[in-house]
Amino acid sequence: MVVAVAQADKNFLWIWVSAEGGHTCAIERQKNKLFCWGDNSQEQVAPKEKISKVEKPKEILEGIIYVDTGGYHTCAINSKNELFCWGNNWMGQIGNGTTSVSPLSPTKVMDDVSLVSLGGAHTCALKKKNKTLWCWGRGLDGQIGVGQGIFPKPTLVMADLVYVSSGWAHTCAIKEDRTLWCWGKNIYGQIGNLQFDTLSEGRKRENVLSPTKVLSGVKMVSCGGYHTCVIKEEDNSLWCWGDTRFGQVKKSSAEYLPSPNLIMKDIAYVSAGGRHTCAVDLNNSLFCWGDNSFGQIGKFFDEKIIGEPVKVMDGVKIVSSGWDHTCALKIDGNIICWGRNDKGQLGIFGN
Repeated sequence: MVVAVAQADKNFLWIWVSAEGGHTCAIERQKNKLFCWGDNSQEQVAPKEKISKVEKPKEILEGIIYVDTGGYHTCAINSKNELFCWGNNWMGQIGNGTTSVSPLSPTKVMDDVSLVSLGGAHTCALKKKNKTLWCWGRGLDGQIGVGQGIFPKPTLVMADLVYVSSGWAHTCAIKEDRTLWCWGKNIYGQIGNLQFDTLSEGRKRENVLSPTKVLSGVKMVSCGGYHTCVIKEEDNSLWCWGDTRFGQVKKSSAEYLPSPNLIMKDIAYVSAGGRHTCAVDLNNSLFCWGDNSFGQIGKFFDEKIIGEPVKVMDGVKIVSSGWDHTCALKIDGNIICWGRNDKGQLGIFGN
């Protein structure tokens, strides 16, 4: 197994990075320019450019304060708190009120947005002033939070929220009172409410179609492919649940763990990826675990499944876990990426 490690353009220092699916985006520090690279099959990296992949960071927009990457689409918030989205729109995940086969260029969706989070084919945004949550796109598994269907324009879900995270087909949000609410696909118990069929045959577990209270005292949540992780406010402890076939929750003889499991203590940041998880502790040390088929854990192992946290590096501010790759923003402003690179998602030439 080969682990490819990339350092995104050394000519820039960065303030944010987001990795998902097969592409990555980051914001540089000086002029808040947005750069993206990787899979461009749906023009989720470089709008209007008919190329399958972008192997080096490419400037997309200026004046950006936040970006998130989804399965095949991207959304960014500018300094005016305007939300723009682009890429695949076949399930209405861009939010312009339509569904379309052809990819869309950056499209203004909403004003007054403080946070956006993208799933496989859905999007959720948090309003800055009134703290309401709006979601749109694919809702066939209940991930929009208002039943089932396709929702091509922003739909009000909840109020009094401070944080949201979208997984591949589920969503979780934190209210002002620090309670955690989740909804959507529940095939591996990723909602965390224990309300699903425990029979092993058929995996016919009930999806959750509206927000359901899961925990209290939560300060951060990250939804992955089919698992969920939170950091508790009281003691900075990390808890995860859901799909653990690849050890992304923890090593277990069961393929899913539908109730919260204590993983680590003294954690400052967590990112749940497609089939792996990474967390930064209070000392800025990075730990990863789960699927290592493409080296996304960041360490050389003969085993493809790493069922417990492994220290990767020090000096990390935040981490972003994609499906098969990982990127870390270091305290010094550099970005380092590793794992799968077939679409150029590491920001370097080569596979």
